[in-house]
Amino acid sequence: MAQAPAENKANSEATNEFATAFHNAPLERVLCIGAGSVGVSTMALMATKMPDVRFTVFDDDPAVICGCQSGALHFYEPGMRELVNSLRTKNLHFSPAFEESVRQAQVVFVCINTPLKTSGVGSGRAADLSGWESMARRIAGASKGECKIVVECSTIPVTTGETMRKVLHAVGDAAKYEVLCFPSFYRGGQAIKDLEVPPRVLLGCQDTPSALIAQEAVTQLISRWIRECFPQAHLPHSVWKLPLQYARVCL
Repeated sequence: MAQAPAENKANSEATNEFATAFHNAPLERVLCIGAGSVGVSTMALMATKMPDVRFTVFDDDPAVICGCQSGALHFYEPGMRELVNSLRTKNLHFSPAFEESVRQAQVVFVCINTPLKTSGVGSGRAADLSGWESMARRIAGASKGECKIVVECSTIPVTTGETMRKVLHAVGDAAKYEVLCFPSFYRGGQAIKDLEVPPRVLLGCQDTPSALIAQEAVTQLISRWIRECFPQAHLPHSVWKLPLQYARVCL
């Protein structure tokens, strides 16, 4: 069914708003949802490379945030506690305030747990994405109509990003959100080593104008970190649906 003229105009205006917000505009306020080892380690390493960018980490567990704020991480990665402590008074912050953190952020990395299904088809084998669906709804509600780039950062397949995209587009203004896929490949116990020199880097998006704008904005952000590892690295185009089989220098 064709869209009505008024709906087409609204989508066009929202798309223009997204382009205005992110085309050739540096990302200076980054939020990470999830203060687990993936989220904290990734943000800490990015913060060391980008002292002019404000990184905030949110978690639903107040005890976890309090621990991070006091320097007592709830997970162990060699050298990570010292690294986080060196950044806490600079550009790495921890907050229990979800809505405020989302509103202030330009880009939202989502690094939450993905348990296995406990019932239904795929029980005990398939990933339970209900937590990601719920988080997408919360992000849409807290955004208050502002444009956001959402980055799915996990160790599971890129279908997680597609799940979030569908929910964000269903409950919010579809043209104001773009979802990218930024899989985590580092090994537990070697976070600093693997993030300093990543075994592979992949940033996926859909092949649409606004998605490519979002990918370019985040590419410019993380290239300040990746370029130190791979000075000759090239930047890929749409890799949303491609298998995660990339050489070390893929970004």
